Amino acid sequence: MKICPNCNAGCLAEVTECPHCGTDFTYLEEKHAREQAEAAKWQARREKIISRVNTLMFEMSENQLIALLSQANEIFTKKDRKHSRIPCLIPTDYVTRQHAYQDYMTNISIEGAFIETERSFEQGESISMTLALSPHVKPFKVTGTIVQCTENGIGVEFRPASQVHKDLIHHLVDKIKQLKA
Repeated sequence: MKICPNCNAGCLAEVTECPHCGTDFTYLEEKHAREQAEAAKWQARREKIISRVNTLMFEMSENQLIALLSQANEIFTKKDRKHSRIPCLIPTDYVTRQHAYQDYMTNISIEGAFIETERSFEQGESISMTLALSPHVKPFKVTGTIVQCTENGIGVEFRPASQVHKDLIHHLVDKIKQLKA
């Protein structure tokens, strides 16, 4: 006995077509077999890709791994972003909940940044960051809001207090773009 997937009627096991609704069981079985073969092909291809990525990652430096992680985060968090993020590795001092921390910013745009951290924060928390492109450049402070929390870090949307802060962020992003070019 088999059950028709379209009308749920019970049918004899040897019939090739449902007597109630006309569903062709042979066609459905062939279609299912094709889908299974396609899924197996994709899985084999996926495993080859993952193996190749793992081999490449094993050969990468720490900075290359951080840049790769930043780009992977970018793929998964792009959504409604107006400005693309630029991979970077900037030591970042920041304060939230009256506690000071230091971690690394791994990507930035004129609208926000991603700070890699293992600490846990809440979406919507205010954050104050001190940013500088290098130790030779005077750092500046910018405030923001934590808009995304992942196991790898936090996404921050900048909330510049003035046009001067906006200009400083633009300048920092432009400098990073120049260094990447």
